[in-house]
Amino acid sequence: VTLAEQKGLLDSIEQIQQVSKTIRQGLLPLPKSIHLLGFDEMTPLDRSLLADIRQQGTDIGEINIIRASQSQRLQLADTTAELTAMARWAAALVQQDPQCSVGLVIPDLANLRPQVQRIMTQVFEPQAVFVEQARHAPGFNISAAQPLAQTPLIASALVALNLNFKRLERETVQQILASPFIADEEELTLRWQLIKQINQRYISVPTSAIRVLAGETGKSSDNEDVIALCPQFYQRLQRFNELARGVQARQDSHAYWAALFDQQLRVLGWPGQRELDTLEFQQLEHWPDLLSQLAALDDVSTPVTLPQALSELSRLAYVPFHAQTANSPVQVLGLLEAAGLQFDYLWVMGLDNRVWPEPCKPNPLLPVSLQHQWQMPRASAERELLIAQKLTTRLLGSASQVFVSSPKMEGDQPLLPSALITGIDEVPLTSIPLAPLIDYTRECLGQPLEVLADEKGPSVANAGSLRGGTQILKNQAACAFKAFAIHRLHAQVADDLESGITPITRGNLIHHALEVIWRKLGDQSRLLALDETAIKQIIEQSLVDAWSNTYGQELLGRALKEIETLRAHKLIRAWLELEKQRPPFTVVFNEKVQTFSLAQLPLTLRYDRVDQLEDQSLIVVDYKTGRTDINAWAGHRPDEPQVPLYCLAQSDQVQAAAFVQLNAQEVTAKGIAVDPDVLPGMKAPESLPRLDLPDSWEDILQHWRNTLEQLATNFLQGDAHVAPKSVSVTCRYCDLHGLCRIRSQQREHLIPVAKAEGTEDV
Repeated sequence: VTLAEQKGLLDSIEQIQQVSKTIRQGLLPLPKSIHLLGFDEMTPLDRSLLADIRQQGTDIGEINIIRASQSQRLQLADTTAELTAMARWAAALVQQDPQCSVGLVIPDLANLRPQVQRIMTQVFEPQAVFVEQARHAPGFNISAAQPLAQTPLIASALVALNLNFKRLERETVQQILASPFIADEEELTLRWQLIKQINQRYISVPTSAIRVLAGETGKSSDNEDVIALCPQFYQRLQRFNELARGVQARQDSHAYWAALFDQQLRVLGWPGQRELDTLEFQQLEHWPDLLSQLAALDDVSTPVTLPQALSELSRLAYVPFHAQTANSPVQVLGLLEAAGLQFDYLWVMGLDNRVWPEPCKPNPLLPVSLQHQWQMPRASAERELLIAQKLTTRLLGSASQVFVSSPKMEGDQPLLPSALITGIDEVPLTSIPLAPLIDYTRECLGQPLEVLADEKGPSVANAGSLRGGTQILKNQAACAFKAFAIHRLHAQVADDLESGITPITRGNLIHHALEVIWRKLGDQSRLLALDETAIKQIIEQSLVDAWSNTYGQELLGRALKEIETLRAHKLIRAWLELEKQRPPFTVVFNEKVQTFSLAQLPLTLRYDRVDQLEDQSLIVVDYKTGRTDINAWAGHRPDEPQVPLYCLAQSDQVQAAAFVQLNAQEVTAKGIAVDPDVLPGMKAPESLPRLDLPDSWEDILQHWRNTLEQLATNFLQGDAHVAPKSVSVTCRYCDLHGLCRIRSQQREHLIPVAKAEGTEDV
């Protein structure tokens, strides 16, 4: 016997069944007539209930309120463009008539809610972009509720309680340390420094390490006092640790855990020091109820462990949170929620041929014939078409002015308007009223901004103090601002410790192994003298040595290292087989470091390898474990200037330059040589007509010298233009998005993106 049966409780289905039974017995008085509004979809149980009512003599009819309306259609670029246009249109209407009612209908509102919230806030409350700006109930209402567990304040509480565990994921630690609702606000910047240290040291973070690093001492700014990194946060973690001691092995009542969780959060300083805004205060009001609900579980449950209690609390918090807002003229609704409602103005978005009518998607666990019989949702295309036709007709008659819209694209997929709306006249976006997007910066300043295009920094005063080597010229070729920011301003993003085998780990492993191999062999003759067993042994030993010199290898499991070792062994063996097919050579530079000056820019070069042939000529070899091509040496902004630099440093003897590609796709050499036979895969200069390089080796060297000297000169003179060579590539892999102003400059047309070879229009 269940607890519900003991207490005589009924679930929602049993309630309807009980009402139907009472009606059939004639025990429930019924009205003479019932009118249904907006019942476009009904379950079999609903239809059964209405049939029982009808049998008792009650007349049941439907009300269809269809207003004469002016309907127009738009097709916009994508979902973001639809949401933005819809929000601006609604704001313009409210500005004209604050008493009007505006409905904004979004089919996939539940999934789009964060984006809808952001865009609507940007239009109706642009000042909310500032962190210090208190949020108030907005001038719009979104019907789709956000789970309470996902609201900022409650989410911060739930994630902070994970400090009870001995080890946390790095992302969880960052959420705790970055939260403004936890600990002391004045240490928030210092906690970001703590995040940086943790990311550089740990993948899975021991909770004790957070406390140790927060209390780690160092010199103060005046170099006198010894202070902790985050002293106040350290003290809070110490008190939290005292409360958490021994709790992981404990089983206790829900009431005990509720009291402990509340006490622990208070120790951490939750919900923060600053005054909460309207929405945050409403979230905080739910916290005592959550703890009461957790404690109340003692009536139906035995003592539980810490993970079980925290899981129950999270489950209880996953309830809809509706912020209390004033009556708003703008209502954001889902399709079914809008059915039967009336507005002065209505916009229905997202009606493309992919989602409207909804595609057929039967339940895979039930017989399809049974789903067709009971007209279950998504069971048949015929049913979905009928429902979509009903809803479309109803929505088009729900306001005096109705706009429907659809996106042209979703990612790379082109879309068409739904066939149910193609008969509506299409109008351009410029024909409807739109509220302006407010420039919140100018609004707050109260005066126009002064525009200054500062594209040049001071010249380098002491070139000897520069660090970066060949990377300086690579960054200068990619974008002058990138080179200036990294090598002059020392802007950088901290590298996080990554789990697994990273591309850098793969590259370093093979580089180290080949270095060891050729340090032992020295020349091709010794390679040719080895039998298969000896080659296998020398590769295996080189990989053992390489692993010992590979950063982060201690974090890799044995099985993972074995798999990567087998992969590297196969690639190196394939390359050594190609080495046997070459004319005789001797390795003269093997990971050698050399200084070189170019246009008064001192550079430190580190060669992967330089071979000397029998005629005393040299060939520069650069190992690559990723995909590459000699196109990277071409033009006036080469993507990979290292090999050209290596050639210039040895220009008296160099007769060839090569990338050696070692990856799963290909093991080969790609390069340019006066004599292509020096290495399999090489090309003569005159056989590369499509490459933006001269057709003789001497001219190629001179071109590289002119090009790289110009890049070096520009860098030394302080060139800082925001001019990416290729926006789609250069900007995609750049870490300076928070510093670079390219997007704002493009919007304001302050500076054009310079065009060079391969440069795309922005």
